[in-house]
Amino acid sequence: MVSKYQVGSKAYLLESNKIIREVAVISCRSDFYIVRFAGNSRSGGIQVCCSRLHPTREDAEHSIPDIYKTTS
Repeated sequence: MVSKYQVGSKAYLLESNKIIREVAVISCRSDFYIVRFAGNSRSGGIQVCCSRLHPTREDAEHSIPDIYKTTS
């Protein structure tokens, strides 16, 4: 299976359906990735399904549910 993200690449994770966090991919196993939050090189990582990662910040913003979007 071809991985969508390569080890060392940058991705964006949507936390609690409203907070976008930049992460670095540190490992890949099947449809799951182990990622580390950007700027946090000393801590461990978390495992997430590939559907929770987005290639760009804009892509992550488009996946935020309408209930959490702010209107100006």
